[in-house]
Amino acid sequence: MAIDTNDGQTQAPLKVAVIGTGLIGRKHIGLIAENPKLVVAATVNPNGAPADIAALGIPNFSSCEEMVRTIEIGGAIVASPNETHADIAVELIRAGIPVLVEKPIAGTVEQGQRIIAAAQEHDVPVLMGHHRRYNPILAEMKEIAHSDRLGALVGFSGVWSVYKPDPYYGAAWRTGATGGPIMINLIHEIDYLQAMFGRIASVGAMQAPKRRVHSSEEAVGVLLRFEQGIIGTVILSDSAASPWTWEQATGENDPTFPQNRQNPYRFLFERGAVEFPGLKIWSQPEPDWSALFEIEDRNRLVEPMRDAFARQIDHFHDVARGTAAPIVTARDGLEALNAAITVRQAIAGNGFLDVPPLG
Repeated sequence: MAIDTNDGQTQAPLKVAVIGTGLIGRKHIGLIAENPKLVVAATVNPNGAPADIAALGIPNFSSCEEMVRTIEIGGAIVASPNETHADIAVELIRAGIPVLVEKPIAGTVEQGQRIIAAAQEHDVPVLMGHHRRYNPILAEMKEIAHSDRLGALVGFSGVWSVYKPDPYYGAAWRTGATGGPIMINLIHEIDYLQAMFGRIASVGAMQAPKRRVHSSEEAVGVLLRFEQGIIGTVILSDSAASPWTWEQATGENDPTFPQNRQNPYRFLFERGAVEFPGLKIWSQPEPDWSALFEIEDRNRLVEPMRDAFARQIDHFHDVARGTAAPIVTARDGLEALNAAITVRQAIAGNGFLDVPPLG
C-alpha cells in the first residue's frame, strides 16, 4: 500500500498510527493533538481501544497487518509492551512505514539488531524514543563537562527512586523481566549519560531484597565505568519514595510526577562540581579544601520542561517526511539496551561485567 508522504508546498498533516495506548501511548496521542503537523489516524490494540481512547473517534485495529491493509499512514509510534517492540517495528518497517520506537528498542540485543537490519534493508528511518535528548540542559551539561572550566570530570552520583503505586502493575508485563526500573527508567539515564560522556565500558550491580512478588528488580545499586575512565553510581528503585528523579526535577511529566526542582545528580570535577539537571555550578579556580566555592546557579528548573516530548514529536514528523535524520538512532537505542542488559546480568552474579561491544 502506498504511504502518505504528502509531497508539495502545502502538506496535509502526517497521518500517524499509535501502537499501544498505555501511559506513553496516551501521552503521544495528546502531543500529536497539539501539533498541527500530525494527526493520529489509527491506533492498534489487539483487545480493542480503551474507552477514553475510543471516545476520541480514532479508528482502532486489532493488528498492524489489518491497519496496513486498510488505511494509509506516514509514520507509526511503537508504544506497546517492551517485549513486542521488535516484531511490531519490523512489520511496520517492511511495509515502508517510518517508526518511532519507545525505549527500550527491544527485549534483547538480537531483537534490536533485527530492527536495525530491517531498517537498512528497506531504507526506512527509525527514531528511538529517548526524549530527554531534546532537552537543552543536556547540551549545556555536555559543554561544561568537555570544557576546561572545572577540569577533568572524575565521576558522578545519581538517584532515581519513587514508590510506584500498585495499580501501575495492573499490566502483567510490568511485573516481568523487562518491566522493572532498569528497562523502564535506568535506560533513559544510560542513554543521556552515553550521549554526554561516551560509551559505558563496564558495569557492576547488586539489588536489595524485594518487597513485591515480581520477577523484575525493585532496588538496585549500579556502578558504571565509561571508556573515558569516568566512574559513576546510580541508586535505582521503584519501591522507595524519594524526591530525586529526573521527572520530579524537570517537571516533564507533571502532574504524574509533580515538579519539585530537586537535583538528583552530582557531577564531580577536578576544580568543582555540578548539581544536575538544575546546573548549579560550584567551582574553585585553584582547588583548596579550606577555600569557599564560587557558585553559579543557572537555575534551569524554574518552569516545568514538558517540551522535550513535544520536540521529539516535531522531529519525528521531519524524520518521517525524509527532511531530517534521526537525532536518536536505533543504534543509540541498542547501545543503551546493551548496557542495561549487562546491568541485569551483573545483578544476577552480584558482580562486575564488561559491556560486550556491538557488532
